[in-house]
Amino acid sequence: MAADTAHGGLQLALRSRSMFEALDLGTRLAWREWPGLLRVYAPVALFVAIIALASGLLSSWAPWIVVWFCKPWLDRVLLHFYARRAFAQPCTLADVLTGPVLFSPRLWPQLLAARLSPWRAMVQPVMQLEGLRGPALAARKKVLLGGCRGAAAMAQLAWAHLEAWLACALAIAYFWADPFSPMSQLIPWISSEEGSAPVVLAICQVLAALVLEPLSLAGGFMMYLNRRVTLESWDIEQEVRDAFAA
Repeated sequence: MAADTAHGGLQLALRSRSMFEALDLGTRLAWREWPGLLRVYAPVALFVAIIALASGLLSSWAPWIVVWFCKPWLDRVLLHFYARRAFAQPCTLADVLTGPVLFSPRLWPQLLAARLSPWRAMVQPVMQLEGLRGPALAARKKVLLGGCRGAAAMAQLAWAHLEAWLACALAIAYFWADPFSPMSQLIPWISSEEGSAPVVLAICQVLAALVLEPLSLAGGFMMYLNRRVTLESWDIEQEVRDAFAA
């Protein structure tokens, strides 16, 4: 990853990569920007966590459903942050709360469409950063996904499995560490509403989802950039722009 801030240009060494190499680059971006990301993402994620856990009073499945529906909303925060940091621009919580990132009259139809997309992380930048609508949006997504729908869907499916395994691991670790809570409580989690098991499971599900979502979205963002490199030769464009800025 490049780190040349001399001209305020793109801070990533763009070149044609495989889609899964781009996914790995996204993970590296998320880890590199983690301190700044927490300051922007953590308050919004905490708000979603509180709403999700409060919904647990209605059903043991409600917290997972709330977070599942809120992921595209959280992705808007993450994408706004990554896009600004990719160009070495500062991003604060105020930028997110006072702009159209989280609050817009046209936002909810986009969120529903994103939630139902099997390659949400990769096409999110088309909707949010390019600002396309209607037929233009559909055509643009078709071009970007051409030949890589499988990779984008597989990446999203992989993160979903990692999220489930992390939630299970956290819950098992909790019950192993609690001497007053036998491992037999693991069995009635889904069918029983008594005891601490449903509460612990809900917390683990919400925590796993909110922790892994920044990594998932960063991977999708890098896959989007990588696809644009392939289609539009962004590396050449960046060199020309830097040459004129020098």
